[in-house]
Amino acid sequence: MTLTISVESDSAVKRGIQQTLTALLPDWFNQGDASLKYAEKAEVLPGYVAWLDGEAKGLLLYKQHAAIAAEIFWLAVDPGCHRSGIGRALVSAARDAARRDGLRFLVVWTLHSSSKQKPFEATRLFYEGVGFHYLMEERFTATESAHALYINQLADR
Repeated sequence: MTLTISVESDSAVKRGIQQTLTALLPDWFNQGDASLKYAEKAEVLPGYVAWLDGEAKGLLLYKQHAAIAAEIFWLAVDPGCHRSGIGRALVSAARDAARRDGLRFLVVWTLHSSSKQKPFEATRLFYEGVGFHYLMEERFTATESAHALYINQLADR
């Protein structure tokens, strides 16, 4: 089995991969309007695709916010490939891009542990396992679950 990570420039291909992965991961991405927003962002944000023997098995959307930081805006891996190194390879590609862009930090938002949603426990453990550190909690609306911001320092300056 051969894993390759590449930047996908075709917006329709990125959106198609994002929608396919969303459908495969309803415990993470069954969010109605939010899922549509992510699909739209797949068309415009840089996307790193994990190809396993020619099939798309993962996607990471990368968003630069400022002169010092970028965000993993969206990341998903085919559930049949979880714990195979695909997510780690996609995060590595995002780190490499951020370093090439001269950035100091890579950040990611996910649901906070107070949300009690089991799939996101695995998500938090994944990000911690690839070097991210919990930074803060944020509740964007009064009715929404709390989110956790994780940060990864890329370089000392």
